[in-house]
Amino acid sequence: MKYIAKDDELFDLLKKFQVRILDSNILRINIFTQNHQLFIEIDFEPIKGEIFRLKFYDIREYSFYHNRNHHFRYVENLSLLKSDGLFYFTFDPEDERLMAISENDQDFILFGGFEGYFLGQNDLITNY
Repeated sequence: MKYIAKDDELFDLLKKFQVRILDSNILRINIFTQNHQLFIEIDFEPIKGEIFRLKFYDIREYSFYHNRNHHFRYVENLSLLKSDGLFYFTFDPEDERLMAISENDQDFILFGGFEGYFLGQNDLITNY
């Protein structure tokens, strides 16, 4: 894995280059605890460029929904916000133009911090 950035620096990079997440496929979502703390890792495969992982920590709330008729894996909209010292990421916003958290957003994470990594072949789980 190759470290990209974390927290505010990663937030700024993603805001400038949202195309990396937009139109990408979600390869994996891993939800786990380590030392009594909850973590969420999401691996993204962009149309062009390297596969990368976002690792979220200090999780306050999350929700993911899947239905066979719902294109969960493909990121066609997203919203990444910062408010009151927390970050908010959704890849199914009610309206990405609102630039605000909506109770109708789906597939979201409210969290205190996150890190980004580019993944090499040895970092990938091949049983996708």
